[in-house]
Amino acid sequence: MQDNYGNNVLDAQQVVSRIIDQILSHKPELTKSHILKMIEERIKELEGLIDEDAAALLVARELGVPLPQSPLPSKVKLPLKDLIPGLQNVRIIARVLKVFDWRFPDGKMMVKIVIADETACVDCVAWGETAERIAREVKPGDCILINRAAIVKYKGRVEVKIGEGSTVERIEDPTIPSLDELVGVHNVDILKLLVHEVVVGKNGLVVYGVSNGAPVCVLIPSSSALQIQRGDMVLIQEPRKLMGGLTRYKLTRVSRVFVTGNMNVDTIDFKQVDLDIDEELSVNVFAVRGRYAAVIPSSYNKLTLILCGQRHSTSILTYDENLVNELRHVKPATLLELKGVYYTPRGLRLNPFYHLRVLEQQHSPQVLMDNLSSAGCYVRTEATILSVSFKHKILKDGSPVIGAVINVDDGTGYARAVVSGIDHVGVLLGAGWDDIREQAVLGMLPKLLAYVEEEIRGSDVELEGYLSGDRVLAVTNLGL
Repeated sequence: MQDNYGNNVLDAQQVVSRIIDQILSHKPELTKSHILKMIEERIKELEGLIDEDAAALLVARELGVPLPQSPLPSKVKLPLKDLIPGLQNVRIIARVLKVFDWRFPDGKMMVKIVIADETACVDCVAWGETAERIAREVKPGDCILINRAAIVKYKGRVEVKIGEGSTVERIEDPTIPSLDELVGVHNVDILKLLVHEVVVGKNGLVVYGVSNGAPVCVLIPSSSALQIQRGDMVLIQEPRKLMGGLTRYKLTRVSRVFVTGNMNVDTIDFKQVDLDIDEELSVNVFAVRGRYAAVIPSSYNKLTLILCGQRHSTSILTYDENLVNELRHVKPATLLELKGVYYTPRGLRLNPFYHLRVLEQQHSPQVLMDNLSSAGCYVRTEATILSVSFKHKILKDGSPVIGAVINVDDGTGYARAVVSGIDHVGVLLGAGWDDIREQAVLGMLPKLLAYVEEEIRGSDVELEGYLSGDRVLAVTNLGL
């Protein structure tokens, strides 16, 4: 008989008969009745999951008999662990665990899907138009029926070849375990999360969500980003786990992201911390609102952004030099909203794809306290410098970033004044910015900073700015 493609195929009984003949030609010591009994036992062993023709193939393999070269009927369905290189026209029902696609310079696409059932996990490969169709229609979690597949051996492993004559369709089959079950059985690296917050940065997304009841964060570059929103159920293949207090992941070269559904998210686990209101930070923080104080270089090429509020101040570490450029023209005490942070036991860190927004420009307060006895307000005072510590970093463009932490006391209270603006640093160093840049180019900046630290200790300084609840002063005006 012929199939829908005009190819000659054998029915199931013909296949069984041909396989038995093949076995008898290689194992003359056996009888046909003995072989039929072995086939029947194989069907019982697999609890009826395979037909007689498929069981005959397995018996042939167990006996070490070469398989017949003629195609099998399309109804043959085998457990994945029993797929044998050389089989043709195989029928497979399994669940998709992963989908990978590659576009080559000639425009041709290749797709590899990883499928699994309760018995095994194997790769399937398709090219050309078949690959295009699979990439459009198939996603992880789908149960699929593959008809007319060929089984080959590639790099020592069994692989399913989906050719032009093959068909792939999504079906419902309750006998195939769920995606979650199969991921656990086969130890597959897949992250599933329900999205709670999405931060859109310049070069990608920071997705905050919940996976297996725990908060997680995923960095998705623009080149890989989908349109992801709150409530999306997202599946990520091959993410790389990062270090930190909050469980974080980033995409690798082989990672893929799929949106598998959407649901209402009434309660958001992640929160924005307002330094004027909130007293404590937690692992669930994703954004901070506070007044800009300074950017201070720190060890290992990090930068520390300091924000102040009525309740307290906070420090946020980053390696991103772009933050300096974004804040270059922002005046101290300006109210900012910074999204894309994450918590660690040692403090907040800034993800690469952050979003910075100016909420309120620095204003001239009508009420100024005239000493440091109060906190959570604007102050203007004359104080004595107890100590000063300069930190500096040379950016990739060669320009220096200099920050200072100045411990001061005006007789009524104590504060840590922080500065990093060009004007304030120039006042402390007694030099213009061009001179400071020249010192940096000549490599003399460290000596200059060390000299000034000693020179201005004990000096009186005029200060104005916003004093946080934990006595960090965001300096708006400074004079020696």
